[in-house]
Amino acid sequence: TYNWNGNDYTSSGTYTFTTTNANGCDSIATLNLTINTSTSSSEDITACNTYNWNGNDYTSSGTYTFTTTNANGCDSIVTLNLTINTSTSSTEDVSACGIYSWNGLGYTASGTYSFTTTNSNGCDSIAIINLTITEGVVVFAGPDQTIDPTETAQLAGTISGTPISLSWTGGNGSYSPNNTTLDAVYTPSADEVAAGIVVLTLTADGGPCGTVLSSVTITISTNTPVTLVQFTGYKNGKKNQLQWSTATEMNNSGFEIQRSYNGVDFTKIGFVASRATGGNSNSTLNYQFVDQNFIGHVQYYRLVQLDNDNHSKLSNVVVLKDNNLITLSIDGIYPNPASAFINVVVNSAKQQNSTIIIHDITGKQVSKQLKVLNTGNNVMNIDITRIAAGTYTISVITENNVIVTSKFVKK
Repeated sequence: TYNWNGNDYTSSGTYTFTTTNANGCDSIATLNLTINTSTSSSEDITACNTYNWNGNDYTSSGTYTFTTTNANGCDSIVTLNLTINTSTSSTEDVSACGIYSWNGLGYTASGTYSFTTTNSNGCDSIAIINLTITEGVVVFAGPDQTIDPTETAQLAGTISGTPISLSWTGGNGSYSPNNTTLDAVYTPSADEVAAGIVVLTLTADGGPCGTVLSSVTITISTNTPVTLVQFTGYKNGKKNQLQWSTATEMNNSGFEIQRSYNGVDFTKIGFVASRATGGNSNSTLNYQFVDQNFIGHVQYYRLVQLDNDNHSKLSNVVVLKDNNLITLSIDGIYPNPASAFINVVVNSAKQQNSTIIIHDITGKQVSKQLKVLNTGNNVMNIDITRIAAGTYTISVITENNVIVTSKFVKK
């Protein structure tokens, strides 16, 4: 608008105004008027938490304006219709044994973890867990055994983790030196000898992770053609020396030597034929076997005594351990094959951080988690329920890039 001689003009045009000059004649004034207009605009904006507009931060929904000058030199008014949505967050305290599965990942170390997704407003939704992991206890009572009525049973229980207490139960016989010794010697009672069988249970109190049990069946048979006096072993440099003796042999073919790296899964590594003529002897016979092809720091050995008529009998289990540990090794995976969880035994020379990665046979990474390794043996319980059946490679990588690998099969 333009005011001229008391009149408001809102349109461009040519206007005149007549008055009287000093001579008493007409004085005509002509106005060539150009009217420019102000401009305005508006926009609708939705943002999360805060929105910066023309140098200002806005944290509340509302209608805001900003005035500047347009190309014609008039006001340019911008209106902002602003909707501010907010992010959401939640925190949860969680306790678990061995491993905790959350949003597709398995966590084996205590700590604070977060996971970010999108809420219904399109903003961040942050879930936080304060996780406390208690190491689970894994118990194995040892392989089933067959003994004759005059023999004792050499128990071979193993436990990983740190139980509050452990004990052997079951049976009416006696344990030597006591029923809280993993490798105790069990002497069956007369009733058990008559019955021909006894089942012993190794029980460990895992504290927050509950009680863990494992059983071993001891069969007492009069049809035991070989009386095994002893079966022992020792480390001899880089060799494992095994020795055993028999008091009597009847129809004996020989001894299959089996080795395991986890105390559960045994494989044949050799055979020693009977020294008895025709497999029969009533005198003491001595045997030995040397294993030079083992790996890791813990090896389990047992004998399978084989008759000429293909009957067999298991011996006690001998466990040999290195005195000095190397930096890092995977000493066993069990069960293997497995369908839901695997226990990976990792030996570490020191406490250190590590990354556990699982790859399929094509090299694709299917799982990754962080783990703090303690000095010595570490048993890591890993959830494999989310991966398909097949053969996988598991790698343990330390913060110093020391890498060890092993394989397992998912059923």
